[in-house]
Amino acid sequence: MRQFLYLFFATILIGCTSTPVEDPEFAYTNMEQRLLAASRVSFDFRVTAEGVIDGVFSGNASVSSDGALTISAEGRFIERDLVMELVTDADSVRMVTTEMSDVVPRQDDTFNAVVIGLTRMGFLHNLAALTTVSPPEHGEGGIQEWVTVDNFEAGEIGDYSGVSFDVFVQGERTSGAVLAMVDGLPVLRRQVVAFPGGEMVVTEEYSNFVVAD
Repeated sequence: MRQFLYLFFATILIGCTSTPVEDPEFAYTNMEQRLLAASRVSFDFRVTAEGVIDGVFSGNASVSSDGALTISAEGRFIERDLVMELVTDADSVRMVTTEMSDVVPRQDDTFNAVVIGLTRMGFLHNLAALTTVSPPEHGEGGIQEWVTVDNFEAGEIGDYSGVSFDVFVQGERTSGAVLAMVDGLPVLRRQVVAFPGGEMVVTEEYSNFVVAD
């Protein structure tokens, strides 16, 4: 009986141990394609930036394949306390922060811009845009050509095994990231972004992911 219990608990512990990702590029590509094929993607987030740019945001986002998008976020960015919201309707994108607001025409490629922005750039990029009431990067199209990822390897972040890769904007490497996934969906990301004046380390935590078919 004692030997059975030992083997039982040993099996559980081994099963809970994070093991290296066998094919990092496949794991990443499969995750990205799963999100792109969805009719709706929603998630909660907590994003922290440290280094040459400091900030922290928490909130939630939801985007549909028809281009409907909502983002709600609260936090602090470059010494400014901010509450932000972005909501689309049939014709427009309405953006409001503690400091300013704006309404612009709805973009044709919002869904791809938000999903690719999340998987490749990280979500902070579009949150930073929202602080200046700017819509998602390349929402008019072309996001998949503008930002690319390469050099996939197995990586580690916190207690997770993950996928390590480089991020390229217009062909130039701008950062390196490690992304952890559970059940094929992102849970934790750490990215080091190079600026002329130094580095910014961004940590993004995702929870309550919903991927609707």
